[in-house]
Amino acid sequence: LDIGAATPLSLANAYLRGIPIRIIASGSLYSTASPQSLLVIAPAKTAPAPAELNGKVFCGVSVGGMDQLAVDAWTDKMGGDASTIKFVEVPPSAVPEALQQGRVDLCVLAEPALTPAIADKRVKAISKVYGIAYGNRFTMALFFGANDWLNNNPVLAKKFIGALVDG
Repeated sequence: LDIGAATPLSLANAYLRGIPIRIIASGSLYSTASPQSLLVIAPAKTAPAPAELNGKVFCGVSVGGMDQLAVDAWTDKMGGDASTIKFVEVPPSAVPEALQQGRVDLCVLAEPALTPAIADKRVKAISKVYGIAYGNRFTMALFFGANDWLNNNPVLAKKFIGALVDG
């Protein structure tokens, strides 16, 4: 079943298209009090003013995913025009170098790469981009299953949820 590899929020799209699935557990909770993703720039740069966001090159882990959606919303909320920016995919390990070489202007960087990159002064955090785009607390990842499988395997599904909680 192909619902579009680059379709943002594929689980929601699957549900809206009538694919018989159910969410069974939360996988990750975002909180601005302890963000696991931040918008970063090269350490020698200053944070751009809203008018300077237009035409910038942003990066994150995937084109069309949560990072790009957050960047688009953040850009518009900060006074820029998201339709003018470019978003490219850069693996987290390559973000500091891409920023320092000027191949990208701003990047969403997540843990576990975020903390060491900030501590080593390879990047500078400028915004809790997810919090501005999506709100202060939200579920970033969900575990789900096909309705038929869940109906036929309730004990195994409960064991899986229990293992998540125990972990």
